[in-house]
Amino acid sequence: MIDTAVLIKQAIFSAGVVAAIVAGAIALISLFANYRLALKVHRQRLGHERDLAQERQRAETELAQLKLREDRRSAWLARRALNAEGMLAALYELAHALRAIRSPLVLGVEMAPEEGVADDIASHPAYAIIRRMRTHEPKIVAIDAKRFAFQALFGRDSDPQFQALTRLWNSIHHAASELVRYRNNDIPQQEAFLEHCRRITTLGLDPDNTEAALNQVVEAFEAICRPAIEAAETVDAPD
Repeated sequence: MIDTAVLIKQAIFSAGVVAAIVAGAIALISLFANYRLALKVHRQRLGHERDLAQERQRAETELAQLKLREDRRSAWLARRALNAEGMLAALYELAHALRAIRSPLVLGVEMAPEEGVADDIASHPAYAIIRRMRTHEPKIVAIDAKRFAFQALFGRDSDPQFQALTRLWNSIHHAASELVRYRNNDIPQQEAFLEHCRRITTLGLDPDNTEAALNQVVEAFEAICRPAIEAAETVDAPD
């Protein structure tokens, strides 16, 4: 005969085991679920951090590229401004020299004897113009030397202005040479030509087409150079 007490104990023990097993299973399931949830959250956080890092890297790259472009643009603006300032300064200096060359006042020292030159030539007022041009010739040479660097930055639209300066210089020298050549002129028909030469070599004779031509060249260069100088002075300068 089976002992009832034993059966009851066995039933209780079996129920406890089952409960323990169920509880363990639930705990394992919960642990696994928590693990998967933690893993998912971790992966999401890593993904979010990766996205943030990539976005930050893109932003830093774009900022670096923007800074590089702005640095290059600033350097280009500064180079144009420096070139423009140098050109205008040289041009103003040449314009001042041309007015001094064409001054109607001839000093005694400018009519002094010169080795290898006949006295009647050395003492001629027009020869003083030639002496002055020899003294100031480095100024026109310096401007012509700037031509190609200037055109590299500002384009070749300025080429006619460089040519105009050269023609202006040559016309003064040629007119002075003609006045010296015909210093003893006794041909009435030649007088109109010599008067034309005097208007070229002498400042202030009305109409002074030479001075007007010089002013036109200066204004043309100012129209090119002044915007470049002003652009370099502002942060948001126009292209």
